[in-house]
Amino acid sequence: MKTDDLIHMLATQAGPVPKGLFTRSVLPAAALALGFSALMTWLVFGWVPVGLLSMAGMQLKLAYVAILAFAGGLLLFRLGRPGLSTRAQQWAVFVLPLGMMIYGAIGYLLTPEDQKATALWGHSYLSCPWTITALSVPGLMAAFWAASQMAPTRIRVTGAACGFFAGALGATGYAFACSEVAAPFVALWYTLGISLVTALGALLAPRFIRW
Repeated sequence: MKTDDLIHMLATQAGPVPKGLFTRSVLPAAALALGFSALMTWLVFGWVPVGLLSMAGMQLKLAYVAILAFAGGLLLFRLGRPGLSTRAQQWAVFVLPLGMMIYGAIGYLLTPEDQKATALWGHSYLSCPWTITALSVPGLMAAFWAASQMAPTRIRVTGAACGFFAGALGATGYAFACSEVAAPFVALWYTLGISLVTALGALLAPRFIRW
């Protein structure tokens, strides 16, 4: 069979991507990732006091990582549907962390001098990004599985989206056990943790994404 004939056959007989993939792939992966992270943080660290959830800093932290998880999941889904534009979603996963970094930098500059170190370093900066990474690994495997249920053509980019998605969900679960609420800390160390999982996803994607 000639190459052109093979290409034509694949293009005409592949058929559309099945409907309902979001609920059958991305949502189960999200549930596993968030469930594992939240359960492990509860078992290992214990969750923060309920009163802390009413603090503006805590609410901002939870909103930040949850929005990143939503943006990452949407990007992953669209990457799995060849032909769909992902430009808006790719901009979102870039602009949202950048916006948080800018907000954190402004918050740091406005923080009284004697409180700057605490606002930036907190008491867990050495462990925070690595804990997020460790908590996100099962979610990353679930995201790879979700991608394999679809038909991504840009494997490395899809792997990065898997990592971003899993990292944000891992960070969401960890946020319930982490008492750090300063915007500079969240902007730097939470974003770094998610970035590490994003890089890990891009690195491992060719090995784990199969369809």
